[in-house]
This record gives sequence, C-alpha cells and structure tokens, in this order.
Amino acid sequence: MKISAIQKTTQAVADAISEAVGLETEIVSDDEIIVAGTGRYRDKVGSIEKCGDSNTNEIYGMIFRTGIKYIIEDAPEHPDYWGIEGELAEVCCPIELDGKVIGIIGLVAFDEEQKRFLIEKKQSLLNFCSKMAYLISSKAKEMAVTNGMKTILSSLSEGVFYVSQSGTVIECNEQAAKLLHENYDDVVGKNIRNIFNDDFVTDAVNMGTTFRNIERRFTNQSGRNLHFMMDIYPIKL
Repeated sequence: MKISAIQKTTQAVADAISEAVGLETEIVSDDEIIVAGTGRYRDKVGSIEKCGDSNTNEIYGMIFRTGIKYIIEDAPEHPDYWGIEGELAEVCCPIELDGKVIGIIGLVAFDEEQKRFLIEKKQSLLNFCSKMAYLISSKAKEMAVTNGMKTILSSLSEGVFYVSQSGTVIECNEQAAKLLHENYDDVVGKNIRNIFNDDFVTDAVNMGTTFRNIERRFTNQSGRNLHFMMDIYPIKL
C-alpha cells in the first residue's frame, strides 16, 4: 500500500504537525516521492526526494531499510545527512505497515531558534511524530482493506451492500447501484433507509438477524418501483 494513495490525509497530517510544533514537515513515500510537505517542502510535493534512496547510507535510506528512528541535532556536520535545503536539524520517524516501512515523517529545523527547540524537545517530538506515523499507517491499512473489499465486490454478479450498524452504506458494488438505477456515489455514504424506503431492511440491520430469500417491493430515491429478492447477513466482530 503506497501512502501516495492517501495523499490528502498525509498533507492534512503534515499541516497539523507544523501548526502544532512550529517546524517544517516532510512526508516521503517508500518510492522516494515527497507526498506531503509544509513550508519550502510544499512546492516539492510530487517530486523525488533525492536523499531518499534506500540503497544508500543516507539517513532516510537507512530508515527505509531498518525502521530505526533518528534525531539529527547538527545536520550540516552529520556524515550521513545529505540535506540540500539548508536543514539544520531533524527528527525522522518511519511510517510502518505490516512490518514494512512505507514512508518517513521528517520534522525539520531551518533556523537556530527552531534548532534549539528541536534539540530541547527532541524526545517529545519523536513521540508525537510516532503517533502521527501510526495515524497515517492506520489510514493506509483502512484504504487497503477497502480496496480489497471493492475488488471482491466487483467480481460478484449479485448486488451487495456493506452497511454499518447505524444504517450507513459503507460500500457497495456497481451491480448493486445498477439494480437500484442509481449512481454509485448516490448510494455510498447514504442511510439504507433513504435508499430502500423500507423499514424492514433498516430493522433487519439493527436486529443483526440473518434473513434469506426475502421478497421486497419498494420505491427508490428516484421514485422508481423495484422488486427484489434479498439476503441479509450480519457481520459480528
């Protein structure tokens, strides 16, 4: 799973970090692309991080290989720090998913005041950075599961809806939207009651009871009369 697939999330995290700690933030994917950034890194989003090659002994390269966190207190004098933006100090934290480093978050100081702050608060910053890395990793995992679900659903000839306990349609396949004579985007995220206009479906979801071969007639959101045979299966975690 590439964190570039959740670029909006990574950019939101980068913005939140910089606003919270007053340092510039860079987030790099494991294919060496800057996927999010603040300050001078913002204009570099989408470009290659020249110091991110995992085949080198540069700090980012070592993080990609080992998953080790780094605190660089004197970047210009560090032999394995190859920054080219005038970085003075940095806290680096891996983003890990299923035992693999899928990205790096870097909190960067560019002036002496930021450098002093980074060194003074280095452990707190590293802990905070780790939490933000976990947030990104969790979102990437969620996206991977969702994509897997979509792949499975798209292979089915039946219409399938995945509905939360509150009645929200979390996912459906194209066949389900087609049977309803609705667009996919008009179904996902909506409450199942509004889609089927049928209390039985909502009640069945709330009860968590299995129903098979249920015949239902209802009117969809566009006023079209529809006739379905339905199975309803609860998912218990």
